[in-house]
Amino acid sequence: MAVSKVALALCLVQISLASIQATNVEVHVDTSKAVGTVSEYFRGFTCDWWRHNNPSYGDDWRSDGMLTLDLTSSRLKKMFVNLVPALWRIGGTPEDEVVYAIGNPPECPPDQIQNSTNYPGPLCLTPERFKDIVMFAHETGVHLAFGLSGAYGRKDRNSNFNSTNAHELLKYTAANKLPIFAFELSNEKNGWNATKLGEDFITIREYINDLWPDESTRPILVGPDTAAVSWIQSFLDTAKGALNATTFHTYCNGYATCTSSMLDPEKLNGCINPAISTIGYTRAAIPDQPNFPVWAGEDGPHSGGGRPQCSDRFADVYWYLDHLATMGLHSIQAFARSTMVGANYGLLNRTTFEPHPDYYAAYLWGKLMGLSHMNTTSSSPMLRAYSTCRNKTSVVILLLNLDTENGATVTMTTSEPRDEEAGDHQNAYVLRAPGGTVDGMYADGVEFQESDGSYKLLALDSNDDLPTMQPTAMPLGNIKLGPLSYAFVELATQAASCNV
Repeated sequence: MAVSKVALALCLVQISLASIQATNVEVHVDTSKAVGTVSEYFRGFTCDWWRHNNPSYGDDWRSDGMLTLDLTSSRLKKMFVNLVPALWRIGGTPEDEVVYAIGNPPECPPDQIQNSTNYPGPLCLTPERFKDIVMFAHETGVHLAFGLSGAYGRKDRNSNFNSTNAHELLKYTAANKLPIFAFELSNEKNGWNATKLGEDFITIREYINDLWPDESTRPILVGPDTAAVSWIQSFLDTAKGALNATTFHTYCNGYATCTSSMLDPEKLNGCINPAISTIGYTRAAIPDQPNFPVWAGEDGPHSGGGRPQCSDRFADVYWYLDHLATMGLHSIQAFARSTMVGANYGLLNRTTFEPHPDYYAAYLWGKLMGLSHMNTTSSSPMLRAYSTCRNKTSVVILLLNLDTENGATVTMTTSEPRDEEAGDHQNAYVLRAPGGTVDGMYADGVEFQESDGSYKLLALDSNDDLPTMQPTAMPLGNIKLGPLSYAFVELATQAASCNV
């Protein structure tokens, strides 16, 4: 009798996993309703303006600041395209040092613009470079959110903003029909005069409305991009009529070692708190719009450029995927991860643009996870579980095994019936730290499970294309994960929350 490929694959996977010490875990998905919904560009990333010779961060950023990032790199372009749809936020601390070399500002005389990366001094952005940035976004398909300098002309936090330079850039953008999804203004002006900053946003809103009279092509305006979330409500009291979304910044921070935080359920639980606070302050300031959008405009595993050998290694996958999922449960509409490239928390290697482990996690998230998030419970704190609708007839469950020694035998159930015509198996994308060991947590790599139960190390091919990642057939409703692994599991089911 012939043996089907699915049956053979199931047998091989079961044999390969038989020796793993595993705890039994029950995961249940409430498919009756969605508790969180996100935008199509929810999963995003940032780039920054740091200079190679900045005394604090130059060594971490090298040439990856926005004045010098190689936008002609074919590999970089492919890495962007792979993650579409996505939000690309350009901003960061030096954002307020940028001067736009349009309209002859005295800070950027034409004969000195070539030295604009020198530190200290203003960052002079030429119209040609600005156009290159916008067109790179357009050609790769990402939603560009561009942060305007909000400190031009200011002497201190209580002085007035000179909006003429920002106005020149907006006029140039409109006159040249450059496609930009969103503008921001200032970066982390925590503790500044909230009323004055709110008035500045109103000024920028008036410029945008005047320059783009057609609302269908008009860039949106979001802000205030602050890490002091308690300050947001005061700002919104003035600026709420000018905004399309509230933005906050947060970094999880606080880990003494990689494993002590990335694998700590309580630490992971606490990382969502700034988002919850921002939602509360936004709702209090705009009570008549309970669904007013909130963005995580800059969010990373650790501030100050991340932590070498940790936030750019497999260990970071746990924070990243867990944070994506919890943000989705709270309907945060955009999550701009620091960074796509730059410092020690980039999705890409800052020199070669090759993917770090988090990049593959981001890619699979976009390929598999949907926009509607459902309540999902796990009987073990060391097995994190989340779920979204993939389409009207299936859900995808994300499983994160935080255990460094034990695997997990997971039984998955849903509150509504399975699709009996889907067969006796389910598809699973399973990945792990190299070797499935604690040492692998600190590796700049990730292994993917093949249909025969073996693992391959993921890497770009000779054409800079991502490797093939075909799902493995697993017994219906069950999956066995090894230590330090994660999986996306697709279940065919009748889900009322997905029938939208």
